[in-house]
Amino acid sequence: MKFKALILLSSVCLSVNTFVNAQNDFYLNGMGRFLISDNRLSGGALAGNTTTPNKGVSGYSIFDLTPTIKVGDNLKALVTLRLKSPFGAFFGNGTQYQIRQFQIGGKIAGLVTYEVGDINVGEGMSKYAMNNADDLFYKYESQVFTQRRQILEYENFNFGNKWRLQGAQARTKLAIGAVVDTIGAYGFVVRTNATNDANIADRILTGGRLSFIKNNMLTANGNYVGLLDIPVTTTQNVYKNHVFIGDATYGLDLGAVAIKANIESGISTYDFTSPSDSVSYKDYFYDGGVNANVKGLQLNFFGSYKNVGPQFYNPAAQTRRLNVDNSQGLFGTIGANPRAMTLFDRYSNETQYNRTLVTTLGNFMPQYNNASPYGTATPNRTGITLGLATDTSTKIINAELKYEILKEIIGENIADLRNFNVLTTGASFDLGKFIASERKYLFLVGYRNEATTRDGLAKIDLKNSLLDAGLSIEILKKLDLLLGYKKLTSVGNELISARTIVNKVDIATAYKFNIAQDILSTGVNIKFSTNSFLNMTYNWSTNTTGTTSNNYNINQFFLNLTVNL
Repeated sequence: MKFKALILLSSVCLSVNTFVNAQNDFYLNGMGRFLISDNRLSGGALAGNTTTPNKGVSGYSIFDLTPTIKVGDNLKALVTLRLKSPFGAFFGNGTQYQIRQFQIGGKIAGLVTYEVGDINVGEGMSKYAMNNADDLFYKYESQVFTQRRQILEYENFNFGNKWRLQGAQARTKLAIGAVVDTIGAYGFVVRTNATNDANIADRILTGGRLSFIKNNMLTANGNYVGLLDIPVTTTQNVYKNHVFIGDATYGLDLGAVAIKANIESGISTYDFTSPSDSVSYKDYFYDGGVNANVKGLQLNFFGSYKNVGPQFYNPAAQTRRLNVDNSQGLFGTIGANPRAMTLFDRYSNETQYNRTLVTTLGNFMPQYNNASPYGTATPNRTGITLGLATDTSTKIINAELKYEILKEIIGENIADLRNFNVLTTGASFDLGKFIASERKYLFLVGYRNEATTRDGLAKIDLKNSLLDAGLSIEILKKLDLLLGYKKLTSVGNELISARTIVNKVDIATAYKFNIAQDILSTGVNIKFSTNSFLNMTYNWSTNTTGTTSNNYNINQFFLNLTVNL
């Protein structure tokens, strides 16, 4: 494997030399990162336990090099080559050579741009059509947590809400200037699962968006996403899912107030055929809202109403970014029991994330988000959202307050409905800008409270909260002091239903929650340039339940040296 990678690297270098000599554009991008953590496990869960490891040092170093060749404006090719070495390896032992990304793109006739290979799918599309959503509220978290989360996002190709898949995509925009000023089109096709030429079919995801823009006031769009099997002769299961969505936005500037209204609606069709069963669903959603920007107050007031049908299915918008069924890389078991994911793991476990679309609504942990575990397109939800937020003209203070009142449309295995009340708020204050200092003095606080209730024979009462607080102070030029705190609490009960292979609600399992998780992190960040830094932090993480024998603490020293070319 090493020799194959070296041969490939030599071939790339030879090709680069050939292109450079041919007077084409060539440039290099790269990123090097060295991570090391010293970890300690303690607490009541280890009482009398002499077999579970309670300390360890881990880490790795990586170097990603991206040579890019550009031939005029019509062709561009890039490949990201990775060298990864585990901490403690000597003389290259254990070093991995990988191709992290390969992509060819360009422009056709000066009108259509395209990419083929590893692509980020879903640009500009409705969140009900294509969306890689994160169910955790972190908008006002400390930089000490943001930098940890960005490592996981980079390693798992989580760039915004797009999905990293392999295939082709293209886009174009035409200025018409008659009834419609501009027409834009975007489309893609990718393969999410390969056939084995026996009993498993190729699975293809295709879709796109067609946009019509008039005077920057009115925008109308059509979205389509289809995930379907292309069966071979002996295919056992055949899956098809089609989603059609229309949305429109209208803006009106009245001087002191600017109003923007938006509405979207769509339908989904689901078909699954197997030797023993054949299932079909059809359902719909609609979502509309209004935003009013009061310029004198520098505030946005907004409200919306949505109804997402219980059988509205779209894997491209409902696949969870986080896979709660994956094992924990850090102290994965305590005794004979697998350690469940905690808030700290969501910032430190690189293998916790999904990289593929799944056709069944995935498992989730209700203590983190019970109202919208599958993002905006969570099925079986209806209700209103009201709120206000500072607008983009505010430079010193950013703040928001949002309240959601949601409920189920139909009950799960029972006629009674769950009700969800969610309060989300947060603020950031840039003291440096307030006192006109060149240095940064940033303070942040965020809070999310969620209550789930259900009356009747199978009562539910679950209360979750997540508190964020943090600061970033530039004590010396390019030297920041970082401090961050997170606290998650979950108290009550819930009935959690798994899904069958055809997304039917299965038998529910009863759970009781009495959880308190705390993370306190502090450290320094030394900036070498805009994207290069040395970050050293110490983290105290506690997991407390109602049973002492299940309580534990994880303390960790973490070093992150990142250098970007």
